[in-house]
Amino acid sequence: MSLYTCVPGKTEPCNLMLDNVYLAMPRPPFVGRDWRAKLTQVADDNRSLLVAHPWAAALITPRPPLGPGLMAQYDHELTAFDGLGLDDATTDDAPHLPAHLRASRPPAPRPMLTEPSWTAP
Repeated sequence: MSLYTCVPGKTEPCNLMLDNVYLAMPRPPFVGRDWRAKLTQVADDNRSLLVAHPWAAALITPRPPLGPGLMAQYDHELTAFDGLGLDDATTDDAPHLPAHLRASRPPAPRPMLTEPSWTAP
């Protein structure tokens, strides 16, 4: 039985939620920074997203749906590699490096609520 009849399943609303989080990510310009500082900023921004939204880590897949939020994030991350002389294929793969780095060090788990704390009036 489905909670909502307007969507086929749980995946669709979860994809929209994740894309909305990507859309809300800050995208400061990379002007005047070297490639290491740019890559560090990309990794830090992605890590901040996962710290602020720990549920998002479970939804990130190798081939996510391409919504406006994900595309905006990807385009922004591509600009971090402008001017490095990389070929198109390498430039296309480069933004995935911070994703692998963030996956190797997941955010610390939040403390679980005890029954008295979530049942208290």
